[in-house]
Amino acid sequence: MIYWINQYALPPGRAGGTRHFEFSVILQELDVPVNVIASDFDLNTREFFVRKRPSDLSVKETTHQGVRFSWVYSSPYRGNDSRRALNMISFAFFLFLHLLFVKTTRETIFIGSTPQIFAALATLLAAKARGIPFILEVRDLWPESLTDLTGKEGLQAKLIRRIAHFLYHQSQRIIVLAKSNIEFLNRNYQVPEEKIAYVPNSVDFVKFQRSSAGHIRQRIPAGRFVVVYAGAHGLANDLSTVLQAAELLQQKDPDVLFILVGNGVEKANLLQEAQTRKLTNVDFWDAIQKEDIPVLLQTAQVGLLTLKDAPVFRFGISPNKFFDYMSMGLPVLTNVQGEVRNVVETLGNGVAVAPEDPQALADGLVDLKRRLHHDPDLGKSGISHVEQHHNRRKLVFELKKLFEEVRSSNATSQKTV
Repeated sequence: MIYWINQYALPPGRAGGTRHFEFSVILQELDVPVNVIASDFDLNTREFFVRKRPSDLSVKETTHQGVRFSWVYSSPYRGNDSRRALNMISFAFFLFLHLLFVKTTRETIFIGSTPQIFAALATLLAAKARGIPFILEVRDLWPESLTDLTGKEGLQAKLIRRIAHFLYHQSQRIIVLAKSNIEFLNRNYQVPEEKIAYVPNSVDFVKFQRSSAGHIRQRIPAGRFVVVYAGAHGLANDLSTVLQAAELLQQKDPDVLFILVGNGVEKANLLQEAQTRKLTNVDFWDAIQKEDIPVLLQTAQVGLLTLKDAPVFRFGISPNKFFDYMSMGLPVLTNVQGEVRNVVETLGNGVAVAPEDPQALADGLVDLKRRLHHDPDLGKSGISHVEQHHNRRKLVFELKKLFEEVRSSNATSQKTV
């Protein structure tokens, strides 16, 4: 049994990260049982979606397409204040207690996933207590994602850095989602490269390509040049730059329509900013189900990916939306530096511009629109790239081999002892 822990993992039918569920479905087809452990307190809605009472501290169980989810309690919160930190710490506490009593065999592996670093630490401690191999999955670099955005290196960041260092060196193996993370961990934390496995975000190519149209298509006005952003509306996502670019284009190119899909802590501020700027070329949508994403992308002309100009993002990120765009042959407009920019410039399937520069983003869109007029298939090179490097089924086979290596190494070390 693989116990895969990510506080924010979600089952199908909910808007948000479903990587762990999607990988688990295929793993179970390969006779690798997986139990995903998460919190049923939704990051977007700030509501519990499994337990009926917030005072109910018990672990809940649900099953989705054969994948078991265990829902561990985490305390509720509304704003991004100390109560959010308590939410993470409470999840880690109840997770640790739960892992002390889950059924294990010689095949069991615990996987702790960041950015919830306290939960990853709880998973490691439970693994050590029970003699279970531990794999760390690095989905975001912490505390670097925090310090690079805020510019502050306070006590909290120092504590997280010490925890991160402990996790990197106490785990049997490390999974990273961005290739540049390998160099970063080696250079900054002295983690041997051979300890790190690259398993990026991905697309189930068959499932994604066969999605049908529906109510999503009806929401989009006919005759518009649609630029879609599908993802989090947080500080890191730099959507204020998008609104400023939209203002520059509102008179210059009135058929352009930006559709920003998703939720996040900055959404209310972005709605207010769009109203202040009197933008008529921006539509805000709430998050939609993963199953509806292909339909949305089929109706768009450009996929948009933006981030703040933080040094940590240059060391590599693996945004799902980037691969979703490319799998549909959608041209990409991005201001993300590092790995994402390199891919776009190498494939020639879009335009990469300077970060946090509204004029550059607006000019980049005008340029991309012009190029699409002359070459409607400009985005098609992304399809073959995703098929080769981000095909979920291929990556799951690599993950299965990693599990076998960890089990073999653990068995050898136990014999030595």
